[in-house]
Amino acid sequence: MVNDEYWILIRHNLFLLFLFSLSKCLIIFLNSPNLPFTIYHFYMYQLKRIQKLPISIEKAWDFFSSPKNLATITPDELGFEIKSELPDKMYPGMFIQYTVKPLLGIPMTWVTEITQVNEPHFFIDEQRVGPYAIWHHQHFFKEIPGGVEMTDIVDYKLPLAPFGNFMQPLLIKGKLNGIFEYRNEKMIELFGVYEEGVLSDK
Repeated sequence: MVNDEYWILIRHNLFLLFLFSLSKCLIIFLNSPNLPFTIYHFYMYQLKRIQKLPISIEKAWDFFSSPKNLATITPDELGFEIKSELPDKMYPGMFIQYTVKPLLGIPMTWVTEITQVNEPHFFIDEQRVGPYAIWHHQHFFKEIPGGVEMTDIVDYKLPLAPFGNFMQPLLIKGKLNGIFEYRNEKMIELFGVYEEGVLSDK
């Protein structure tokens, strides 16, 4: 009787080990960049936001290209804090290290690299260490009558795909939208509401 229960327990544990190994292999397989486009990129998401401000393109560039202003446009509950020393001007290859608290107030390290800079038209930052499997953020600036049009395009992939993707509709999408809504409101507070042909004196 004891031997039977013992072997049942062993078979049960071996089956659980098999399922764990299989799921791990599946995760590695689905995250392989060598897979066809339709499989590998199925788990990529994109967020795009456009905002117009009544300031010059130079003023917008000076503000948004300075990592020192990131805390100003980030919700307080994220606990954003820069940890690295910052130069006066960003440049390709620059790394920025900071901590954020995206979930349950738990601090997390995030390291960003500035990969491309074309002043004052666009710059790109990419996550090197952080909560996402992929984070690629493009910032575009276009001069328009009475101000500047800013376009943010964020392409991102969640970790532990496909299982991590259940968090996209439940949490991540709403969280990211909330962060950009906060930023848009903060920009209006700092620089005013855009009216075509009218520059702000803020």
